[in-house]
Amino acid sequence: MMVYQTVKSSQIDQIGYDHETVQLGVVFKSRREYIYNDVPVEIYRQLIDSDSLGSAFHQLIKNGGYEFSKTILTGATEEIELKKSKNLVNSGSSEVNS
Repeated sequence: MMVYQTVKSSQIDQIGYDHETVQLGVVFKSRREYIYNDVPVEIYRQLIDSDSLGSAFHQLIKNGGYEFSKTILTGATEEIELKKSKNLVNSGSSEVNS
């Protein structure tokens, strides 16, 4: 299951990772969600541990050639994703800086 965390970035709102499917989820401030396939957990960790999420995303993910799907979050879907994010933050997860 994809679990998102809210991050501090001018472009990216949330980042999530599903260890079972090896998928990376990125929700941008524009409410567009991209799911990237076959992203190794090491790449995900490099991304969330980076000093600049935007630069790391461009270098590691966009230039990585991963296949992806895109959706626009609206209504109930958006509320579900925000609840997941809030639950993760309330559980003591740290935010990522960009």
